[in-house]
Amino acid sequence: MKVAIIPNISKKDVPFYTEKIIKTLMEFNVSILMERQYEMAFKDTGCCFYSEIEDVFNLCDVVLAVGGDGTLIHTAKFASKAKKPILGVNLGRLGFVSGLEVNELYKLGKIVNGNYETQNRMLLCIEVLKKTGKEAFYALNDAVISRGELSRILDVDIMLEETNVCAFRSDGVILATPTGSTAYSLSAGGPIVDPRMGCILMTPLCSHSMFSRPQIFSEDSKLIINARSRENAGVFLTIDGEDVIDISDGTLISVSKASLPVKLINLEDKSFYQKISEKLSERRVGLM
Repeated sequence: MKVAIIPNISKKDVPFYTEKIIKTLMEFNVSILMERQYEMAFKDTGCCFYSEIEDVFNLCDVVLAVGGDGTLIHTAKFASKAKKPILGVNLGRLGFVSGLEVNELYKLGKIVNGNYETQNRMLLCIEVLKKTGKEAFYALNDAVISRGELSRILDVDIMLEETNVCAFRSDGVILATPTGSTAYSLSAGGPIVDPRMGCILMTPLCSHSMFSRPQIFSEDSKLIINARSRENAGVFLTIDGEDVIDISDGTLISVSKASLPVKLINLEDKSFYQKISEKLSERRVGLM
């Protein structure tokens, strides 16, 4: 069996726990694949290193992302393209998407034995529609349209199949997957949605309309968003907190379900709602 490991070595304790993961897996005679950029950090571990990240994903059977939810979300898009299942090992804070805590590394044997389930998680395809052409991005959590530092409230129009759905003034709008319902959308007043569902969430940010509320669209929907500032100031699109695109020129944004899902490995016996209850309890959050 071949396992790809993608660690966020800039995060505290990740190198230490990554080495523990490597040693644990090698006890099961597993081959470990990593990018060449990690060779200096793990050169004496017996891993195989590759210059191209595509080779790591194409040659492996399973992917492990070691860090926090951000590490998993970034890595999941490569795993989706290669059609490989992925497991996140959480060294972050809440870890909604990651499936394994560092005190549960003994469960890695389940991966080697094939004793695990996978859940298909929906990705969003976000297309930036400009006069010169279009550019596509993919999001496991969300796409956020927001105002720049110097701009005021945005005017946001949302259309579905050439029908006006809603128009409101706000600081922006979040388009999220069910997986992303527990991220920024939740903080903005959006609903918690079972991540096994297929739908698109729309959550306004600090809306100035009494009648603009979060809405849920079917997974077959294709939304067109036009967000603009009356002061012609900055308007930005942020994909999963990583890619930031300037859309100040009145560029339209198309949001729909991507053709490929992310296959998340589940090693837990707990249900999604048990996990949510534990992660969001006031006592736990207060201690973070």
